[in-house]
Order: sequence, then structure tokens, then C-alpha cells
Amino acid sequence: MQTQDNKDLFLKVWRNVVIRTRILKMLSLYRFNYKEFDSRKDLLEYADRNYITDLKCQFNEELQVGDIPYGTRSIEFFSLYNYELKKDVLPPNIKNIYFGRSFNKPIKPGILPPSTQEITFNYDYNQSLIESAIPDGVKTITFNNNFKKTIKKNDLPPSLKTLVIPGFNQEIKKGVFPQDLEYLSLTDFNQTIKSDQLPPSLKFLRLGDHYNSPLKVGSLPMGLETLIFGSHYNLPLKRNVIPSSIRTIIFSSFDHPLKEFDLPLGLHTLILGYSFNQPLKPGDLPKSLHTIKFSYQFNTPLVVDSLPMGIERIIFGQSFKQVLFKGHIPESVKDIKFGPFYNLPLNQYSIPNGVETITFGFSFNQPLFLPPTAKRVNLDSHFNQPIFGLPNSIEHLSFGYFFNQPIKGALPTSLKSLELGPSFAYRITNSMAMVFFGYLNKVHSPHFNLV
Repeated sequence: MQTQDNKDLFLKVWRNVVIRTRILKMLSLYRFNYKEFDSRKDLLEYADRNYITDLKCQFNEELQVGDIPYGTRSIEFFSLYNYELKKDVLPPNIKNIYFGRSFNKPIKPGILPPSTQEITFNYDYNQSLIESAIPDGVKTITFNNNFKKTIKKNDLPPSLKTLVIPGFNQEIKKGVFPQDLEYLSLTDFNQTIKSDQLPPSLKFLRLGDHYNSPLKVGSLPMGLETLIFGSHYNLPLKRNVIPSSIRTIIFSSFDHPLKEFDLPLGLHTLILGYSFNQPLKPGDLPKSLHTIKFSYQFNTPLVVDSLPMGIERIIFGQSFKQVLFKGHIPESVKDIKFGPFYNLPLNQYSIPNGVETITFGFSFNQPLFLPPTAKRVNLDSHFNQPIFGLPNSIEHLSFGYFFNQPIKGALPTSLKSLELGPSFAYRITNSMAMVFFGYLNKVHSPHFNLV
């Protein structure tokens, strides 16, 4: 009975045109609640200011208590703003604060409301942190490259989960980083990392372009899952230095031989960056590996079983120009991508059965030998070989700019979509779900004739 009464009341209200119009306007204001202001005066005189939830202040005038609408959840101070904030200027519902390029004033305890969850300090900010100034509840803090101040214990709140601090380059003292921190990005850091200096909760660690200090057993927390090295890191790895919990490693300039047990046994993804060009032997890579992306400079011949059985995705870099023979690519591979300059002949064993997605680079122009499991084949600009013997498993086939070969009777019945470049000028007779022409999905040639 109560439910029916509520429905009747709603209908009476909704049928009132004036009330309905007002409700729709209010809903619209809440939907479009992002506003930018070029002056404090414009902010104060805005008629619907109480509906603002996302605010951008593009002026350098000091804000007073009450200037920022009570319902504001996110505020961005534009690059000019550089006034010290006073108590209660920020309303109690603020969650995200973005300080612009020019802001460089101290933040004192009690200035930031307890509701704050994310803070970004931009280019000029380089003020010492004050204990308890950043409220407990903040989960993400991003500093800029110019922030060089020493961080002391309790300067950062215990609630912090994500910390991006590119200018940090001081010895890490135990307890400086909160114990529940999960994501840490250090761009300029180049100090020795000792045991227990990093919080045990850490899942993601980026050691930036300046880091080239040796790691020892115990340097990295045992729960770490993602480890990224910058452009200067080029030191040999040692057994058990990288924790067994690591799932993803990204190198940049690393170029040392990888030996068995250098990499953790549970590693899932290995990205070898730019410089790596070392031979790989059977057993060098862990059996758990799912994805490997070779470096830009990698051009070392593969040997049988050098890539572990179980790997599913292989991405070759720009320099790779080695002939592939039987056993070089494991039968577990599902996806393989060749670099832009790979243009060597294939044979029936080059790409094993099991591979489903094959992507060739723009230089490739060799006869195709595709496995019977191929579903998606991408051929780039320079490919222009006669087509025959395509496996009846292919569902998606794309040709590049210069392809112009007859395909009558050559397309498998399994094909669902075909992409042709602007040079193609032959008749198509196969029936399929989609045909795309050129780079804009338009017919670029008067010779096209679909039947």
C-alpha cells in the first residue's frame, strides 16, 4: 500500500510542468558540473555555482572562505595561482586537488580537508612537507621533477597507496614511505636500496632513467609484482635478486646475458627495451613466461628451445632479421608480431601450428607459409605476393598499401572480414561480412566491383 502511495505521489509531482522542468534542469546541472572561471568575480557571480562539482580556477586571485562551492569534489588551480591556502577555503567534500605550475606555497596542518584522496603538485612546487599537513585518507600523491626536499618519517600519510616522486634522490630510511604503499615511481633516484627500506606492501616499482645501482638479495620487497628499469640501468642480474613474486619486468638499456634463475620462476611478461642483444640458451628464460617483447636492437639467432614452451606471445623488435627454423618458435605461441624491417623467407616450419594471430611489418614481402590455426593475419604496406593456399581458418585478413594481386578463389570460406589497400584493383567474388577499402574504408579506385 505504501509503495502504491509513493508511486501516486511521484506521478502527481511529475505531471506538474513547472516542477518537472525544474527537476530536469537540476539533473542537467548535475550532469554538466565542470566549470572553468577566469576570475574570482566570475566564480562568485555564477548563478548555478552550487551545482559545481569539478572546478578549474584560471586566475591568480586569493580565494576566501566560501568562494569554492560546498559541493565541489575536484579543484584544479591553473598555472598562475600562487597564494597560500587558508583554513576552510577548501570545502569539506574535496577529493581531488591539482596545483598548477606556479603554486609554491607551504601547506600547513588543517588546510587540506580530511576528505582529500588525491593531490598533484606541479612544476614549481618545492616546499618542505610538514608532519600531518597531508591528511590521513589521501591515497595518491604526484610530485614534479623540481621537488627535491628531504622526506621525513610521518610526512606522508599512512593511507597512501600511490606515490609518484620523480625528483627524489636521497637515501631511503625505514618508515619514510608508508607501510601500505603499493605503487612507487622514482625517476631521478640512484641510491643503493637496502633490505627493508621499501615497504613490504609494494606491488609496482619504477626505477627511472638515473638508476644504475646494484641490487642485492633482499633489496626488493617479496610481494613486488611489476619492476621497471630506466635508460641507465645496465648491470648484470644475480640469482634470486629479483623476488619470485615479480610478474612483469621492463628493461630499457639492459644488455647482459640472462642466465638460468636470473629471472624469477613466476615471470609472466618480459619487455627487453632498446639495447638487449644477447644470445638465449634453453633454460635462460623461465617456463612461466607468457609474453616476451624483444628489444629494438635484438638480432641474435634463436636456437631450438631457447624460448620456453608455454610462451604465448612474441613481439620482435625493429632490428630482428634472422631466419626462423623448426623449433625456434614454441608450439604454445598464439600471437606473433614481426618488426618493421623483417623481410626474410618463411618455410612451413617458421610459424608453428597453434599460432592464431600473425602481424608482419611494413617491409615484409615474401611468399606466405601460414599454419592451419591462423585466424587473424595482418600484412603491411610492401606486401604484394600472389595469394594461394591460405588456411581455411582465417577469419580476418588485412593487406597494405601496395597489395594488388588477384584473389579470386584464393580467399578461404572462413573469412569474415577483409581489408584492402588503395592500390588494389581486382574484382572480389567472395561473400563475407565486411570488406574495407583503403585507409578510410572507402573505394579509392574506379576498378572496384563488388559482386
